[in-house]
Amino acid sequence: MMHLLGLRIFDRWLIGAAGVIAVLAIAVVLTCRSTAELDEDASWVSHTLEVISALDEARSHMLRAHAIERSYVILGGETFPPQFAENIAFASWWSMTTKIAAKAWRCC
Repeated sequence: MMHLLGLRIFDRWLIGAAGVIAVLAIAVVLTCRSTAELDEDASWVSHTLEVISALDEARSHMLRAHAIERSYVILGGETFPPQFAENIAFASWWSMTTKIAAKAWRCC
């Protein structure tokens, strides 16, 4: 029995099912790509938050060192308190490490 466009009903159902399967396959591929991109974006966000946290820590060490220095200048004393050297050493180490990491990241 011939119908619309010379195709039997079964053939039209078969073509429709193949179309639906093709659309679903495309949707699955796009979903996988989107998920992979979201995962990569999430890792960059996590990395950014780690860097911001580390920079905040270095900044707090610098502020502590500055406060210790102010106290030393105002109150006077024979030598700088040991906490000043510890905070400056950490901030200097962090600054050097950050510069090296930034250069290495730009090169790659």
